[in-house]
Amino acid sequence: MTEAQMLAALYSKFAYSGTLALLSHFTPKTWWECDALRITSAGYAIEYELKISRKDYLADFRKCRRAWSTRTMEQKHTLLALRTGWPSRFYFVMPAGLADQVQIPEHAGLIAVGGADVPYLRTVRPAPQLHDRPAGPQVIQTMGRNGLYRLANQVIESGM
Repeated sequence: MTEAQMLAALYSKFAYSGTLALLSHFTPKTWWECDALRITSAGYAIEYELKISRKDYLADFRKCRRAWSTRTMEQKHTLLALRTGWPSRFYFVMPAGLADQVQIPEHAGLIAVGGADVPYLRTVRPAPQLHDRPAGPQVIQTMGRNGLYRLANQVIESGM
């Protein structure tokens, strides 16, 4: 199972159902890059972190950065566990075989991807709501602008 196949399964599931925006490899202001970020029709941000191996999964817990406001180091999963992190829900997405081998923290949900020719998604554990703050119009506008730039670049590169 590749990351591209998992992204395709996410797009297939959420592109037309209660979604305002869905973009891969997007970095919201004051947060880490999201493998996939979805804004629900109610305006809430849901992050999907795609993992293709156990090593990749474990590396996610070492993600940290220096906070601009306090100059201290912040760890992504600590902020999520404290429910002060950016998305209102957080999911790990991984192949079904890997989903059976890892322990998912309480602040995260788990989606297993199965199937060879046509990938399908199975919610193993729903993600808890971490907070009730909507993403806001600036995030949605930025996602739309980034998506438009990506499309324009593809058109230019294809020579159309």
